[in-house]
Amino acid sequence: MTFLTWFLGYAVLLLFEVAVLPNFFGSSVPAIALSFAIVAISWQKFPSGFWFAGLAGFLRDAFATPAAADHTIHLVMIFLAMHLFFVLIPWDEPLRRLGGIAAGLLAVPAAWIPAAGVGRIVFGLDPPPLAWADLASSVAIREAAFAAIWFLILAWVAVRLASVRRAAAIGRLTP
Repeated sequence: MTFLTWFLGYAVLLLFEVAVLPNFFGSSVPAIALSFAIVAISWQKFPSGFWFAGLAGFLRDAFATPAAADHTIHLVMIFLAMHLFFVLIPWDEPLRRLGGIAAGLLAVPAAWIPAAGVGRIVFGLDPPPLAWADLASSVAIREAAFAAIWFLILAWVAVRLASVRRAAAIGRLTP
């Protein structure tokens, strides 16, 4: 998929997450657009992935409340964590991509710290302070469960596709 296709998909999901889902879920809307952005970043090479993260964060900032942390810095930090994993761990596909997605998911909470700091220092934002109790809140547990479920489904599909392709390749090699 091209950069533009991934970005249009992200924009549609972000609009759906911001405009439609709050009518059904209230304030506990699952982060569908962030999940899509992490998958999209994993499919991009370094320059286009960086620009995708920056533009997706900028688009998210356009919909954010005035006291929110800087989403652009947040997605760029997630991008850097994912590509650091890609550089340091030389796995084959699909484990390489799945590992990068897992690194991106694990980087989500940690990336809020520099994003909030930059938002506070540069833009004068006043995000709510994060505490350890926020990790055990019902919203955080729902978000973690949502991320775990879609990651397990994605992992199963990716490994299944790889095994089917490998079996087909072996079938072509045998007489």
